[in-house]
Amino acid sequence: MRKLKILDRSKVLNIPTPPETDTYKPVSYHQIITRADEIAYGLGFSLKQERFESDINGNKMKMIFQYDDHQSPDGYQLTVLTSHDKSLSVRAAGGVFAYICWNLNMIGEVKLLHKHQSDVQQEVDTFLATCFATHQNDMKLAQLMKDQFSQVIMTKNDIAHLIGEAFVEEKAINSQQLNIIMRELEVPSFKYDTPKDSLWNTYNHFTHAIKGDHPLSYLNTQKKVQELFMGYNEKAGNTLILQ
Repeated sequence: MRKLKILDRSKVLNIPTPPETDTYKPVSYHQIITRADEIAYGLGFSLKQERFESDINGNKMKMIFQYDDHQSPDGYQLTVLTSHDKSLSVRAAGGVFAYICWNLNMIGEVKLLHKHQSDVQQEVDTFLATCFATHQNDMKLAQLMKDQFSQVIMTKNDIAHLIGEAFVEEKAINSQQLNIIMRELEVPSFKYDTPKDSLWNTYNHFTHAIKGDHPLSYLNTQKKVQELFMGYNEKAGNTLILQ
């Protein structure tokens, strides 16, 4: 098992960055932390928690940031894995769930993989800005979806057909998730401020059901479910267009 140290922010910020050469362009830990702070706080996000894992010598570093965007229940997560000894390229992932294992598997809606060469420092900066901009657009889309989905009222047959399409035709959900959806339709775990039989409520039953999906498959499942409901919304005569 890899031996790791858990460091606090002040210690990570004070780890020196190795010198540049013609072929090696290190990205300082300080740059990553301060730039993420600058962008997140500028957008009104707040930092809920952070974690810094390093090897014994501090030459390899994993940074995990969990932000509260004050709009969505899950907030936003940013993970970066990099090194100061040329052993690892810069890897970064952002999303509602974003994680990078020490075995280098990455999960996230937005990803970066770049060697410590040429324009890597600018690429990291651009990636961080893209992460938060993408999440902002996702929040706008979620609000638009709520506005439109809440106006689409479904019959029991409509709901049954949509569930059947998700389970049988699209295979977007499994049998365990199907059972959760059926329970949620009978006794919802949450109180929504929209009509009981609305497309929005049904969508939330689906998203609740898939939360327990394995991290490696969650994003794909979530995408399938979202596309299915967007398609139903379009059939109801609505169009999702971000201004």
